[in-house]
Amino acid sequence: MSERIRQTHSPKLLKGVLALLLGTLLLFLAGCRGVTEVDPVNTKSRKTQVFAGTGEGYVYLDNPTVLNGSFSSRANFDDVLSARFITDKAYLQSDCPFTLYTSSSFSTTDELDDECFLVLNDDDPLTSALFSENGSWAQPTYSDEFYQVNTFYHFNQIAERFLDALSFSHKSVHFDSTLEIPPATKYNFLDTQSYWLTQDGVTNTLQIYSKCYLESLNAFFSPALNILCFGWNDQDEDFFIVQDPSVIYHEAGHAMVKIMMNQRNIESGIDPLSASFYYSSLPYSSELGYLSYDEAGAINEGIADYFSYMMNGRFQIGEYAFRKLDIVPRPFNDDNSLHTADVSSNTGERLSYPHFLQY
Repeated sequence: MSERIRQTHSPKLLKGVLALLLGTLLLFLAGCRGVTEVDPVNTKSRKTQVFAGTGEGYVYLDNPTVLNGSFSSRANFDDVLSARFITDKAYLQSDCPFTLYTSSSFSTTDELDDECFLVLNDDDPLTSALFSENGSWAQPTYSDEFYQVNTFYHFNQIAERFLDALSFSHKSVHFDSTLEIPPATKYNFLDTQSYWLTQDGVTNTLQIYSKCYLESLNAFFSPALNILCFGWNDQDEDFFIVQDPSVIYHEAGHAMVKIMMNQRNIESGIDPLSASFYYSSLPYSSELGYLSYDEAGAINEGIADYFSYMMNGRFQIGEYAFRKLDIVPRPFNDDNSLHTADVSSNTGERLSYPHFLQY
């Protein structure tokens, strides 16, 4: 065979070999489920997201019902993702910077030495925080990692707003107000670090699990363990409570109720040795409510609902997650059509206390 003939036919032979290899590779990949626990019959695509920018990832800004305009039985985020800043840290954790004003014009910023909250996939003791190797938080849509990033984004949004509001109210009450009444807001948050979950002067890290296995699907905040748990189970492997940010905000509200409840669990006085004034936190903490729907617990639920309203401006919670659980989304305002028919529509009677305490 001449050199001319070999040069003419070699490219065709090479193309044939490459086509065969590519076809074999595609058949192999088609048989792989991937590393995350996603329903194998799920027809939604787990799109690999492009690099969004340093510290950024693609997130869903609301629940599927709101984003898509109607309720559907499966979460669909394919065409409704937005690039947002997540964190510039290597892990999904935050130190919660807090600004404390020491006068009307001077301020100091404190960051907790240990992380104030940390997002994990589940409560397995061997679970570690998601790590970003290249500075990007873009994750395949519908993967476990995708939901961890979204959980971190939404919780960080409400945590930042809470700390900003706490800083603003502290400045307003202690330096910008002319009221002579002693304020309920304590003067010093930094010595006891009580702008976050602390006990006996030690910071408690809030651990957030985006995928808690629960036989009865729910979400909860544990004030004893300082954990937030967003449920799922294998009865519907496509459904995660964390798919509904309105529920994330509500559960975050419970954690912030505990923070506010314990901001004055301190002792203060003059140190006899140094003759200086001191603050120190007490070795116990309080919680609003004993069981979920006693009177104090009902107040706790209402405050947590307010936190959800504060973040999304809607007068109901759970348009997606609750309907998936065959529960009517919870209405916030009295004249909401979601209330049952037996609730009085007369002014002064609708949802009045104590008649509707258990409602």
